[in-house]
Amino acid sequence: VNNETLRLDVGANMGVREAMENVPVDGYVIPKGTCAILLIDAVHKEKDNHESPLAFNPWRWKSDDIQ
Repeated sequence: VNNETLRLDVGANMGVREAMENVPVDGYVIPKGTCAILLIDAVHKEKDNHESPLAFNPWRWKSDDIQ
């Protein structure tokens, strides 16, 4: 339940990081010194990452090996 609650209502919706070196990403280079904004809330609610991303479903975190 905690994981799902935090996924839907994360305490910090974004973070900012500075590239400490040139970082290659999918054929592009993020130059050293570039600030990147991480939209954590958007990732948690992305359809590609979670089925029914706006639904509260604590069972999505259930591991198949837990009885």
